[in-house]
Amino acid sequence: MPITVTVTNPSQPNISIEQVQGSEITPFLAPRNLTLTTLSCGTFITADGTTTLTLGDSSTVFSEPVTISDTLTSGTITSNATKLDLTDATTNSASVYGPTIELYRNGGSGDGTSVFLTSDKLGTIDFYGNNDAGTPEKIKYAKIFSTIYEETDGAESGKLSFSVINAGTLTEGTNPTTILDLEPDVAQFNSTVRLKASATGGVQATSTPILELYQEDGPSSDDGDHLGEIQFTAYNDNGFSPVKHKYAGMHAEIIDESNATEDGSLHFTTVKAGVEDFTVLTLNGSGSTLFSDLIAPLTISSSTTDADLVITNSESSSADASPIIEMYRSHGASGHSDGDDIGKIEFYGANSRGLSSGGPEKTLFGSLSVEVVDSSDGTEDGALKYSKIVGGSQQTGDLVTQPNNGGVQFPAQSAAPSSPANGQVYYDTDDHKLKVYANGGWVDLH
Repeated sequence: MPITVTVTNPSQPNISIEQVQGSEITPFLAPRNLTLTTLSCGTFITADGTTTLTLGDSSTVFSEPVTISDTLTSGTITSNATKLDLTDATTNSASVYGPTIELYRNGGSGDGTSVFLTSDKLGTIDFYGNNDAGTPEKIKYAKIFSTIYEETDGAESGKLSFSVINAGTLTEGTNPTTILDLEPDVAQFNSTVRLKASATGGVQATSTPILELYQEDGPSSDDGDHLGEIQFTAYNDNGFSPVKHKYAGMHAEIIDESNATEDGSLHFTTVKAGVEDFTVLTLNGSGSTLFSDLIAPLTISSSTTDADLVITNSESSSADASPIIEMYRSHGASGHSDGDDIGKIEFYGANSRGLSSGGPEKTLFGSLSVEVVDSSDGTEDGALKYSKIVGGSQQTGDLVTQPNNGGVQFPAQSAAPSSPANGQVYYDTDDHKLKVYANGGWVDLH
């Protein structure tokens, strides 16, 4: 096929053509006698025998584009302009892609055949520039390259990779380092991914940047649809054959897809005892559920006078329906022992210690607790305890209770309390009398 070179500024020709085969070029063309706009020959090489065609060098000026209408099978096209345009001047429909750059490797496996294998390397686009050395050096700063992902006839798949130089190193060869690999079913980023949005200052009314996971499901979605997931994966330590595990994940689900009443939920999962997708927390607009224990200490910080922890119960069909706080202390093989504390609520504040002594200090002003009095099976007893600070020291005791059948339950004991205070009351189990400490002595109330 002919090679067509179109020259629109014949006053500045700098083209040398050597006839090496085929018919003689007619008419004969001498420098500055280029009057034809189309030259045809069987084989085109430069005068020095190379396959390099230089356009627009220091001695050649073309005011219009130079057109090569045949296939350039080898060599280099060099442009001293700031850009080299490829223009499709055909009248093809806009539905046809053009212009097209085709990189075709006709052969693979290193055996001189056209048979390719998985991971065989195809074409590359390399991006070069100079560095700032005393004598600037040509450096490859980035490249785009492709490989065969699957070569099976009828099931062919490809892979496109991107790499850049980092700290003076661009790892190539058998296992090139890449920052992005596009495979048939996944885009794999091999470096940190940053989403950046430019702001103009002031309050930004719209949240940016945005990472959107969009599931296109037609004609409409369904309740229970999973909409997308962020997975955290790694290999385990399974000897020489480690297994990839999803150690944690976040995914969204549709609760209600009905128009104008849409509801959704966000689920957090982890791997537990080797089983993936164990749900630990779900969040939605109606309420959230925690499926795992919170590890103490847990702190709730607040800067308002409103309630810091609010528990509500929407069950209204039962008289016993109420918010419940359960405090459960683990026990040994034989259960709890008499005297064990099994739960406590403590109330702290700050005293007025002066700054010269270190400033106000955190102080326990009171507490409520429950103690095991008798842990015997079938005769269990418990006691509500309290503490309060009196004269700088903690004072503890039992709370006076009012049983459901009426009356007030006073402490029942055989010995009088030590160091009593006026107004203190107890029931003496030896005398079977209710006694009160009044004016420095115990007085029977009956």
